[in-house]
Parts: sequence; structure tokens; C-alpha cells
Amino acid sequence: MSTLSIIDKFAGRRVRLASIIWIAAICAAALATFFALQLDNVWPFAAAAMVPGLVGLILSPVMDREWAQVTVLFSWIALAVIAVLALAFLPMAILFLCAPAIASLFQRERVIEAMVLSALAAGASYYAIYFGLVPDFGMDEVASKWSMITAPVATIIFMISALFAVSYSRRDMFLIASETAEQKFSEAEARRDIDLLEIYPGSAFRVNTVQNIMHASEQAKSSYLYTEETVRGRDLGTVLDLTPADSDAVKYAIARAERDNENQRVICQIPAGPNGLNKDRAVQFDFAPAQGGGAYVYLRDVTGAMDEVERLRALSLDADADARDKDLFFAGVSHELRTPLNAIIGFSDMMRSRLFGPLPGKYSEYADLIHDSGQHMLDLLGDVLDMSKIDAGKYTLNYDRFDLADVVRSTIKMVRPQADNAEVIIEPEIHDPAGLLIDADRRAVRQILLNLLSNAIKFSDKGERITVKVSANEEAATLRVIDNGRGMSAQELTQVGKPYAQAGSARMVNNRGTGLGLSLVKSLTEMHDGEFDLDSTVEKGTTAIIVLPRERAST
Repeated sequence: MSTLSIIDKFAGRRVRLASIIWIAAICAAALATFFALQLDNVWPFAAAAMVPGLVGLILSPVMDREWAQVTVLFSWIALAVIAVLALAFLPMAILFLCAPAIASLFQRERVIEAMVLSALAAGASYYAIYFGLVPDFGMDEVASKWSMITAPVATIIFMISALFAVSYSRRDMFLIASETAEQKFSEAEARRDIDLLEIYPGSAFRVNTVQNIMHASEQAKSSYLYTEETVRGRDLGTVLDLTPADSDAVKYAIARAERDNENQRVICQIPAGPNGLNKDRAVQFDFAPAQGGGAYVYLRDVTGAMDEVERLRALSLDADADARDKDLFFAGVSHELRTPLNAIIGFSDMMRSRLFGPLPGKYSEYADLIHDSGQHMLDLLGDVLDMSKIDAGKYTLNYDRFDLADVVRSTIKMVRPQADNAEVIIEPEIHDPAGLLIDADRRAVRQILLNLLSNAIKFSDKGERITVKVSANEEAATLRVIDNGRGMSAQELTQVGKPYAQAGSARMVNNRGTGLGLSLVKSLTEMHDGEFDLDSTVEKGTTAIIVLPRERAST
């Protein structure tokens, strides 16, 4: 509602009040003459003076119309003109002030118009009197005296009442304007909330500080909450009604969003029921704090995702159970196979050493084969068990500080008999032997080098040379095992490090393994935060490179 509309709305009330006061003043003056027994002489003039007030009373219900306002103004100007012409310009000219006074009850523009019209009418009346153009109104001395006294007094009272009416109505106008502005603000805020809710692609609500739903998006109404009859109802309910089992979690999330001014998220169950759901749903609630209290609530159905999580959780539990079963299986295998293998190796070693006397030539050869095969099986079993521990995350490194050069020399001595049998030469090249101290797992480093040397020996021909180069800088130590054997193709190199994967050249040797050697090397190197690389060319040999940090990484 505009300011002019508010002014027009109260114009009738103000004119009615001022008119009543004017009529009351005239009646009071008339009653005074009544008690003086002179009412017959005064009554016609008193009745004429009441005309503008009666016009105001009659037209007050339609005082917001322009024609009604103009009519009231001219009635007051006409009264002033008649009074001036019938009596005298002074003091009756004071009545010309009544027109601007009544105009102040309409609009400011009307006051200016009334003043101009009153001035023109006053001027015309003055010149009419001056030139003797005034007819005889037949007023006697009593009526003239009464009018001379009543007009100024009633005019003053009327102007005071007009000022009072203006001030009173300004207060009402201010209150109405404030209420209107507040209503507009509330409507704009509600419109903004609804727009924000409708922008969200899913279901959304606006709740107040006590979780009552103030607004809901159309999708929220149709998807979660309400039937058609409920939508047309006045009460949208509370957001807690959606999740009776998890209402405390929702209430806490909304309170925390308001308190911390941060978004909150919970996942609750919405049961099937009269809200239109035909099955229980898992719904994600996102709460965003709203200005002025309360929160915006955004809903997303995560039933499918939660079902998938449960399925994956079940699969994870099954996988953990399988891993435990596998660990138990390998532990059993370790115990059941290592014991007889150790016995076989021990007895065959006794036979090879002729501890109880010489053996025929063929039996001696068989004893050597039994010993070598048993030792080979024991090594394969050890690789399988170590790899299973690494996969299960149960292989732990025992760090200590040692000289890498000592480990290299002792490992070469361990494989020297194997190299001699294969008629392969192993040569170490150790640079800076005085400065090769590293923090690592001694056993793991020895196993890395053993696997690399065993592979190099296995795939080298008689008379070929294997070189073990060791070097270091301030940060890392580098091992290189270089052979001139069969080598690997580029495609075979891509499979290096994968468990149980073997190069094609592995099929050409008698001592085939499990394919875990290089996989163990890679895993143990990475557990040390090191790097493993392999460079190989078919029929030209292979270079295995191991880089180990000299200091243990801080955890």
C-alpha cells in the first residue's frame, strides 16, 4: 500500500472528527444565545454555519475520492465568502483559514490549492464590498454580534482540531506503513525461501527454531511428506515427524547448525507409512543455518547407496574371513611341509657326506638330487609364505644400522656354490666401502639380493659373468645386479613385480620357481620406501637396480 493510499484511507476519519468539532462549536455558541433568549434571531445563521461540517460528515465515507474533497473545500470557501459579504471583511475573513485547515486532512497538495482558492475568494469578496456590490442579507444587531464572536472562536477551535486530527492520523499511518513494510518483508523473505528450496534438485524444507516446517518445495511435498489433502491444509507439521526413530539426531543437527553456523549432515531412516512411502528409506539430511534462526533442510535418498555400502561391507567381512583362512592355511602348510623337508634335506646331506660309509655311484647321485630338490622346495615355500605375509600386511621390518658392503659380501658367499655349479662368475664392485652404513632390515636386504642373484645365475649361461655394483651418496644406497643372460622382452618387463608372473625364458630352465622372486624384491624394496627398476634386453642381459634410503623415514 502506497503512502497516498494510506493518507486517503484516513482522510474520512479525520474530516469526520474535524466536522463534528466544528458543529459542536457552532451548537455551543447557539446554546449560549438560547439561554439569552435570543435564539430566533441567531438560528438561521447558526444553521448556515453548520453546512460545511454537515457536508464533511455526509461525504466522510467517500473522502478518498477527489470530487468529495473538492466539494468539502468549496463548502468552506463558500461559508467564508457569505460571512464576509453579510457582515464585514474583518474579522470574518478568518474563516478563509478553514479551507487550508480542512485541506491539511487530505494531502499536502490540497493545502496549496485551498490557500490559492481562499486567497482568490478573499480578494474577490473584498473588492465586492469595496465597490458596493454586496446584497443586503437582513442581519440584525444580535445576529451580527453573535457571528462576529462565534466565527473567530469556532475557526480557532476548528484549526486546533484539524492539527490534532493530522497528528493522530500520522501515528496511525506510521503504524500501518510499518505493518505494511513488515508484511512485505515477510512476504519477500518467504518468497526468497521458497525460491531457494525450488532451486535444489531434490526435496527441501525451511524449518524454524522449533523444527516446524515453514515452507517445502513441491518435490518434497510430493515425494516425502504430504498427500494432496495435507498440502491444502494449513499445518505442514515438523521435520521430526519424518524420522520418528532418529528425531533426536535431526534435532541435534539443526541446533548445532544454528549454534556453530555450519552445515551439518546426518543419515536417517524414513519409515513407510501414511506419508506416501511404500518402503523404508535411508535419507541423507543436510542442514544449512538460515538467517533469523532455523535451518534449510535438504533431503537426498541414499537407500541404494546404503544398500551398496552394506553389500561391500559384507564382501569385506567375507574377504577378511578368507584372508584369515588363507593365513591359517599357509601357517599349517608351513608347519606340515617344513618339518618333513628339513628331515629330507638333513638325511640326504648325511648321505652326501658319506657319514656312515661310501655309497655306490648311482646312490650318491640320487642323494645329491634329493638334497637339491628338497632345498629348492624349501626356498619356494619360503617365498610363498613371505609373499602371503606381505599381502596380508603382516610382514614387519626390523630396522637396524649395518654396513651394506658386509651384507653384499656374505650374500655372494651364500650363492657361490650355486654359481660354481652353474659355472657362472660373480664379481662384486663396492665403491666407498667405508661409507655404506644404512638403516634397514638386514634380513630383507639379504633376501632382495639373494633373489636377484639367484635369478641372474638361473638365466646365465656357462662362463658368463654377473656383476654386483654397490654405491652410495648422502641420501641413498644403490645396488645393481648385472648379468649377460637371456634377458626379457619389453612385454615381459611389464609383468615384472606381479606375483606368480614369469618371463618366457623361465620355461627354458630346469629349476623353475613360483614367479614370486621379483615380486618379493619389489615389495620389500617399497616397504623400505625405496625404488626398484629393471632394464633388460633379449639375449643381451638384465640389470636390476635397487635404491634404498640410507636413513629410515620418520613415521
